[in-house]
Amino acid sequence: MFEGRVALVTGGARGIGAAITEMLATSGAAVAAGYSRDREGAEKFRSQMREKGANVSVHQGRVDSADDVNRIFDEIGAKYNASTSEEITMFYAAVLPEYLPAVFEVLAGLLQPSIRQADFEVERKVILEEIGMYEDQPSFIAYENA
Repeated sequence: MFEGRVALVTGGARGIGAAITEMLATSGAAVAAGYSRDREGAEKFRSQMREKGANVSVHQGRVDSADDVNRIFDEIGAKYNASTSEEITMFYAAVLPEYLPAVFEVLAGLLQPSIRQADFEVERKVILEEIGMYEDQPSFIAYENA
């Protein structure tokens, strides 16, 4: 189902994130599972996934750190040759209701570019070129006008 796709799952080495990682990886995606603190637990999870034949790597970092986000993206790109054509981006939070406002702030912050401005501008140009390629395809035009 996800053959040839690359997914980065933040918090992907435990809890709900691990379940998402497993679903994507066993469906054919190459998954980069992020973790912030528990390297031993993340490595154990990676080993369990590899025993199931899943293509999972683990990457330490924080989503609120532009340096960590860029480093992880670089690691993924080098290992899986990730691109901007069709990507999977997932964010989740499982919290008690009283913590929802704080978690909302964090998730809303993720929607802001967390990459260096120069890298953002390069990716912006690539995405605009890809949009132009799609707009130049008759099937895309027919779908949009249907």
